[in-house]
Amino acid sequence: MVRLTSFTLAWLTAAAIASAQAPSNASVYTLIVECETSQHVELVAQDMQGKGGQVRHKIDSDIFRGISVQMADVAMAEETMAEMKNREGITDVWRAQAVSRAAEEEDGADSVNAGDAHGGHVDKRAADDLWTHMMTSVDKLHSEGFTGNGIKIAVVDSGVDYTHPGLGGCFGKGCRVALGDNFSAEGKRGDPMDCQGHGTGVAGVLAGYSREVGFVGAAPNATLLAYRVLDCKAKGSEDDIIAGWNKAYEDGAQIIVSSTAIAGHDWEQRPLAKVASRIAARGVSCIAAVGNSLNKGLFFTSPPASGSGVIAVNSLTSGSGASRLSAYGPTWNLGIKPNIVAPGDGVWTTQSGGTYRQTSGTSYAAPLVGGIVALVAEARGNFNPALINNVLMSTARPQQNQDAFMTVAQQGGGLVDAWEAAHATTLVEPAGLEFNDTEHRVESIRLSITNTAESDVSYDVSHLAATTLYTLPKDVTKPMLGNLGPAELDLDDRELGGESVPGTADIKLSPSSFTLRPNQSATVSVSAEEPSGLNATRLPLWSGWITVAGSDGRNLTVPYLGLTGSLRSATKLLPTTLQLRNGSPRNKPGSPASIDKLSKIRSGNVFSRLYVLASPHVLMDIVPLDLCPPETQTSPDPSRHCVPGSMIQDSYGLKSVGQVAGFPRHYTSRSYQDLQGEWDGALANGQYAPPGRYKIVARTLAVFGDANNPSDWQVNESPVFSILYYHNYIPLVEKLAAAAASAAEPTKGI
Repeated sequence: MVRLTSFTLAWLTAAAIASAQAPSNASVYTLIVECETSQHVELVAQDMQGKGGQVRHKIDSDIFRGISVQMADVAMAEETMAEMKNREGITDVWRAQAVSRAAEEEDGADSVNAGDAHGGHVDKRAADDLWTHMMTSVDKLHSEGFTGNGIKIAVVDSGVDYTHPGLGGCFGKGCRVALGDNFSAEGKRGDPMDCQGHGTGVAGVLAGYSREVGFVGAAPNATLLAYRVLDCKAKGSEDDIIAGWNKAYEDGAQIIVSSTAIAGHDWEQRPLAKVASRIAARGVSCIAAVGNSLNKGLFFTSPPASGSGVIAVNSLTSGSGASRLSAYGPTWNLGIKPNIVAPGDGVWTTQSGGTYRQTSGTSYAAPLVGGIVALVAEARGNFNPALINNVLMSTARPQQNQDAFMTVAQQGGGLVDAWEAAHATTLVEPAGLEFNDTEHRVESIRLSITNTAESDVSYDVSHLAATTLYTLPKDVTKPMLGNLGPAELDLDDRELGGESVPGTADIKLSPSSFTLRPNQSATVSVSAEEPSGLNATRLPLWSGWITVAGSDGRNLTVPYLGLTGSLRSATKLLPTTLQLRNGSPRNKPGSPASIDKLSKIRSGNVFSRLYVLASPHVLMDIVPLDLCPPETQTSPDPSRHCVPGSMIQDSYGLKSVGQVAGFPRHYTSRSYQDLQGEWDGALANGQYAPPGRYKIVARTLAVFGDANNPSDWQVNESPVFSILYYHNYIPLVEKLAAAAASAAEPTKGI
């Protein structure tokens, strides 16, 4: 047994990380398998059931074809995953991630019963409710008669308490909550009743209405579709959420809103993000909360908000400052996230059981934007998601913190303005300009501007700079020395980013002024020269907005974002070694006695982890140093100190016997990659490494790296160690003891 107590890889960051929720067994053992055809879906489902797997969801739609299957244990899940990746008809395989809603701040003291419709307290509270609508000009669209009438909006969350008077009081045809389903492990299938409360609050902000209490949601005449994907403790699995999103699409939702995310997996390659992106590409507006991890720093937008085409929403306070319960983008491919911000701090909404409450978080900013999308689509008579995203972002108002504009990575286009988005006559494309990092710099981007008004409009184009932030702390390159233990590895108090720095990009625009006739377009070439004098190794993130001022009095803004330095080169290891403490006394090196089979050693309570900035692939290979002679390379022989050639596999250029159980891991973001417990020789495929000498080689593929390019892998190796199993060690000790006793006996005379 090898004790990996301080087995530490430190990627080039010392940032705070997400406090990962302990995954449920369902998520640990559950695989999401995407197939090429419907026939492959059935074949894979039958095969998995034959292996003892339990099919949790089977989906066959134009959005996603595949299954999720819960295997009997981790070893079976790992073995199946490796097999599926090379199987014909399989598009991709992922481990399902455990999910739980982000923490929110709730003020139960300000709750009010629906029946308390009289008295100054309720009247005052009802008046205060409208601040979010006035801040985003929702009230102006309501006064024009736009209320989302008949528009189908799906809520994918913990369900909805459809008995609440503010949500219609019933479920089914003719009710405000007209359709839905339940994909959680609790409750009845087909019944989206909320037993946790989160989804009920989301639905209230989106489309609640009560004349008695004076409560009005953003789109009070919309029709709600409710899909429960979380249990009563607000926990679930990624495959449950995918099933909910897919069903919402199949049931004809025109808008889908979700405030349920996978924290710390902010890649658009996650299956949930892919599903949301595909739905958006098929004409359904998808709105998602970015999460509530502001203290975690940059690059922390959670799926599905990280998906391409998904409107990612961040939260502001009533004073237009960043809410404590919000998060930063961008995505790891340097895509602009969030897209928009909306008030989400101290919001009144519906609560399970017929009451109302005040609560906070991006969970409640997102449904406000979902309702605004319905109003804008109703006013414009157009549900095209790309168009709606463009008008929302271009008519938004960039916000300041004190005397400087907040980074685009925190607000996207800015504070949403529903009325301006509904009535905009100048259209821009694309909605955001992404210049990438220095290594992958986009030299220039063409910005299209179209005048759809009935008269000529003259335009002046300029730019507005936002705050530039360093991504990495200044002391990040200091070596982490010594035999690091759990306490020394607790980096949660060191943020990734947040340090503002003087310097903005030099933006070039050509042309910078022109006049357009009705339905005429012009193209502006936009190029960016990154700020000078900054420390590129700390990855300065710069951003701002291209401003388009029209002679009609309308002003538009288009966010831009770029990064100085190279993300690919930045994911380098700190000068620290991969360390191993002494193994168990039951596992000391030596010549083993012959045994019939290897067995698992009881694990102890030890700690090891590697720290990752971000990586598409994290590998943990067990590399043997002694191979058996060719004539014996058939199967493991515990009596020998060598590994047969039949066990050797190529792992991106390494001769390995396999991965440590739990690896490889894919599309990991800023997080610890933990190994809990003593390593007992178990491999990811369920087998055990034969006795012999080994080293562990940990590798991560750099962001933007090529897996087939050795220089794009960051590598750290353990010292050489030996494996000897207890079954071998005890017979050997007994044999040596017997020999010693025999030698000590007195010699008898002749």
